[in-house]
Amino acid sequence: MRDNGELTPTRHSDYYTEDLVQFGITALKTHEELLAAKQQVMADFLEMGRLLWEIDHNRYYIAMGCDSFREYLGTPEVSISERLGYALKEVYGFFVIQLQSPKQRLLEAGHNKLRLIKPAIERAPELAPMWLDKAVQLSRSDLKRELGEEAKVVFAICPWQSRFCQKKGVSVRREDCETCTLQTKREFTAGPSAEADLDEAP
Repeated sequence: MRDNGELTPTRHSDYYTEDLVQFGITALKTHEELLAAKQQVMADFLEMGRLLWEIDHNRYYIAMGCDSFREYLGTPEVSISERLGYALKEVYGFFVIQLQSPKQRLLEAGHNKLRLIKPAIERAPELAPMWLDKAVQLSRSDLKRELGEEAKVVFAICPWQSRFCQKKGVSVRREDCETCTLQTKREFTAGPSAEADLDEAP
């Protein structure tokens, strides 16, 4: 705020001594540095996932004197919680090894949101690009809301197979089913839980 051409202290001006333009420039620069640091953290989490996946997949923990991957995580030198260690490993194994998703998109989505969309993609792998886009574009709370709505899916009973309708090996919505006649239906309402978030990861 300016009063008679002079800069008047406000609630936000206690933190700078230059004019508002310079304040805005400094704030934007700091914001961009934070985003770059976050990107690096996400890259480090992805790299940790790769290393943990290789250690578990190749049983390298045996060479470190451990009988199991879980024991390896708990060694004083490594000291990674089981929850974080398994999450990092599983995200890498699923999105990089199995789906071969672009690394840059994974970094943009972030580790926690990748964990949130993983169950939805496991149910319908053909929707992986859509969910990855949503993970990049939406906040975590909005993404949870989307996943909660997506979980309320109506399935059909296939009269030919007497089981839940399958299209290309994955469950599909009733309106997407091209071959089966709806016999009975039910709703799945098990959306993602807030407890699925990692306290240790951004």
